Amino acid sequence: MARQARKAQGTHEAAEPQETQSTLQVENRDATKEAGNGAGNGFTNDEALAAMVRANEVLLQGMNEMQREIVEFGNARLREDFEVQEALSQCQDLQEAFRLQADFAQKAFQQYSAETAKLMELSARIGRDCWGPFTEATRATFQ
Repeated sequence: MARQARKAQGTHEAAEPQETQSTLQVENRDATKEAGNGAGNGFTNDEALAAMVRANEVLLQGMNEMQREIVEFGNARLREDFEVQEALSQCQDLQEAFRLQADFAQKAFQQYSAETAKLMELSARIGRDCWGPFTEATRATFQ
């Protein structure tokens, strides 16, 4: 008899965690339904995933554009470097060589400064564009 009582107690104790687990599953399902129909304070996992995919597409396009810009700038600078080296090799006096080097340094500084500003602007635009899908999903959720 004591054995049956302990067995019954064990069965009851084992059943309690199942009830708790079942209750949690129902609560989670209700919360998911609430979020899915727009009643929650946020967007669903599907909407978040879609926004993430769009943001990644924008990021990859932007990084591709940035890479192209860097390569084009590098190629242009190399061409100018070679032209200056050619001109320096044909100099007949020291003053002309110093003038060529000074002009080269000044022009390079201006070009690098302009390119840095351009890349910073491009980076800022890419960052803003990446947030666009999240902003749209958030607006849609609260409308």
